[in-house]
Amino acid sequence: MDTVTAEDRLAAARAKLDQPRAETYRFTDAGDEIAGTVVRLDVADTEYGPQRIVVIDAGDGELRSIWLLHDALLSQMKKLKPQPGDVLAVRYLGRQQSGNGRSYHAYTVAMDKDQPQFQWDTPSARPPAQADDDPWGGEDFGDEAPPPSAPAGDDPPF
Repeated sequence: MDTVTAEDRLAAARAKLDQPRAETYRFTDAGDEIAGTVVRLDVADTEYGPQRIVVIDAGDGELRSIWLLHDALLSQMKKLKPQPGDVLAVRYLGRQQSGNGRSYHAYTVAMDKDQPQFQWDTPSARPPAQADDDPWGGEDFGDEAPPPSAPAGDDPPF
């Protein structure tokens, strides 16, 4: 078994000093898209509070940061939970209207690997609860109560 020395850890930290700084990718027009390999997950403090950032290597030698400022983009990222090494693609669909008339910024996000939508061994058909170290924060219901569980019985809850 290899032992990591203090010198090894210092060398790794110094090597990170030479990594290029990620340039913010801005989605401006419907159809704008970016794809690449996830390098790291960051959090930045802003005047609106902490914001999540996915940094990718787009394959051109430059790092790009995708700020998860819009609810629709953050929601899709939480669903996929990309990790360093994953290949990710994001397309901006422009401003759209929701079913209740609310205007929002729409996105499509995809990864090269399939993500299960549920776990076969959980009765509620929801993925198991995330560990405290989950960078996506698991389910966050804020001050609201979580959605109710499905009613008992064979009938669907609708």
